[in-house]
Amino acid sequence: FTERFGETRADFHVFPWGSPTPNDPTRQATTIKTAWGALRKAANVNCRLHDLRHTVATKLAEASVPESTMPALMGHMSRAMLERYSHIRMAAKREAVEALSTRRTGQNSDGVSTISTTVGAPLRLQ
Repeated sequence: FTERFGETRADFHVFPWGSPTPNDPTRQATTIKTAWGALRKAANVNCRLHDLRHTVATKLAEASVPESTMPALMGHMSRAMLERYSHIRMAAKREAVEALSTRRTGQNSDGVSTISTTVGAPLRLQ
């Protein structure tokens, strides 16, 4: 912005393109869809804007951000939506289960890891 417009101000928009006046930082983009499409093209990435919401929710969950804090960061979000948006990686699930375990028992005949926990029966990790 500074190079193109000579200054930056708090009222400048992040997506300043659209009609009728293209590249005017004081005018917002015509639509978020238009802005996202132009940004994706410029950055040469292929993802949906909504994919970023899923990524942020997952990263927050894996960083052990309290579930009571996540809706404040993500916008209004019910428990069901929180579960839908956060996709915990399998590695994170394994680490969580292993944190409960006292000893690893190996693999079963299917090659699936099993562990014994202090809670009881061996758990199956897929």
